[in-house]
Amino acid sequence: MDDDTFTVSLYPQDPENTFGNIHIKVEDHERFLNVIDQDAASRTITVKYNGAYSGVYDLRVKSLINGNVLTSSVTFEAKIEVTSFSPKQGSLYGGTLLTINGGHFSDVITDNPVKVGYKYWSNGHPHWCYVQSSSDNEIKCRIMEDWSREAGQEEVIVFAGTFEEATYADTNDRYFEFLDAAALPTITDVSADFTFSNSDKYKLLISGTNIQDTSTDTVEVFVGDVKQTTTIVSSNLVEVQIDDIPSGSTDQSLRVYFELGLPNDMNSFNTVTFDPRFIGLTRTTGSNAGAVIQAKIAGVGTEDNITLIDENNNDMCETSTVLRYGILECEVAAGDHSNTQVRVKNLDTNGLYPCYNDDQSECRYSTTATLEVTAVTQSSSTEMVLVGVDA
Repeated sequence: MDDDTFTVSLYPQDPENTFGNIHIKVEDHERFLNVIDQDAASRTITVKYNGAYSGVYDLRVKSLINGNVLTSSVTFEAKIEVTSFSPKQGSLYGGTLLTINGGHFSDVITDNPVKVGYKYWSNGHPHWCYVQSSSDNEIKCRIMEDWSREAGQEEVIVFAGTFEEATYADTNDRYFEFLDAAALPTITDVSADFTFSNSDKYKLLISGTNIQDTSTDTVEVFVGDVKQTTTIVSSNLVEVQIDDIPSGSTDQSLRVYFELGLPNDMNSFNTVTFDPRFIGLTRTTGSNAGAVIQAKIAGVGTEDNITLIDENNNDMCETSTVLRYGILECEVAAGDHSNTQVRVKNLDTNGLYPCYNDDQSECRYSTTATLEVTAVTQSSSTEMVLVGVDA
């Protein structure tokens, strides 16, 4: 067997039904598979399967030395099938996260597009369900937003590639119901809240009515397209911890997804801003020749243009950079800063923000005397000696 060469192919038992209206020549019906290994000891041939149209195929194996291999007792079925999905109903505005079970899906999220219904609604958009993750037996997708969609039942359609639709184990279990507005939660207010505590975190308080979720796991909140941590859910309130935002000073998009999807009046509360909340410095002393310090500032993202100023409104930083959410790095200019109370300044809006720490000393900065280099001597061809004194 090791001295032989094999070819392996699939041939549809019913080419007309397998390929339908796809125009494929008869001689192209046979689908050859790439042989990647053959082992005489275990009497196995390993091939690379690159997919096929749905249908039942005969297996054809040919030996270069011995001719055709008997395969009449073996068939191969290619199919993509949905066995179930949940939830079965959700918001007419979209936003529902669907979990679709079945097989054999791809682990590439673009390989199995999903739609909910064939109709086109506002602006010519179909009911796409945007795939978030995909594996052999599960697809998760979020139904696209559409504020003009009508309530009613629509079919959940999973595609294999760009055109072939998955079959259903139960053909009666393929419909999703878009609920009308009366069945959905309604947002009545959104506010950003910061109270100094050990967490040093902003909270977003989302008030509403008819909130039916009882678990924080089913409520997802995105600020600036970044998913935050839902900490409390009740019938009239959702509390969210802000973990990261691109910017606090400019409008950040807000989306709240309940288990049913998007709520009523989401578009009335679709942005939110955060004032900087200066918590303190990571070090409160530095050299009078200049130093690099960091400031903890809740509500500040990497797109914010901010700096630190002293009690006389002078910019303390030669350069200032938001390294990541909530952390500003400042290269303090050389000079004397004697126990100055530091504040935060937004360079785009000129807004000034004081210390929000219960311990105000955490926001004070002082320079200290430092060593001064007075001379440099060469001790060898590869070494120098720096000579210094106390400043």
